[in-house]
Amino acid sequence: MKLYLDPGHGGTDPGAIGNGLQEKEVALDIALRIKKLITANYIHVEVKMSRTKDSTISLQQRTNEANKWKADFYLSIHCNASNGKGIGYEDFIYSGLSNQSKTKKYQRILHQEISKVNHLANRGRKTANFHVLR
Repeated sequence: MKLYLDPGHGGTDPGAIGNGLQEKEVALDIALRIKKLITANYIHVEVKMSRTKDSTISLQQRTNEANKWKADFYLSIHCNASNGKGIGYEDFIYSGLSNQSKTKKYQRILHQEISKVNHLANRGRKTANFHVLR
């Protein structure tokens, strides 16, 4: 299985900023930890990352690289800002998929398993038309 990890933002795009933190730094830290866990515990999983340092990479570059590599799974990591009401965990898949799609099945499984261990409010499984989801 080929897993493409995409720590959101980076370089000139800090993402959300608050409490002395920048989303680009938090997302990169999370992605590096995921890569380390997966490569240490699974032998049939290859992991590639859109960035491994603070660099600017366009959405098009990220998705082109993942598609050229023929990634089986694309995980874009974000830690969005909130007005105090948006606290918790949520995940997104492309809105153009059917409820019977393999991606929808994976979303259900991953959402359930991640929610068990992250101890955050459950903001739900969502769909959107984001570039990285298409």
